[in-house]
Amino acid sequence: MTIDISRIHAAAPDARSVAQRLGLEIAKRSRGDDRVTVLCPWHNERQASCDITKRDGRIVAICRSC
Repeated sequence: MTIDISRIHAAAPDARSVAQRLGLEIAKRSRGDDRVTVLCPWHNERQASCDITKRDGRIVAICRSC
């Protein structure tokens, strides 16, 4: 499966929209739309540890476990 990040970036106004478009499970503790915590798509986990933000025209994902 190929994901076109540029199309997602253009269509998603905030980090929550980016996560939803990628089909990522958003943690309940996420507040607001500027930064959300999701289950990491790169490794199997039960507790969300990956933060997604959209800033300075970029989508940034940082996993606190990887």
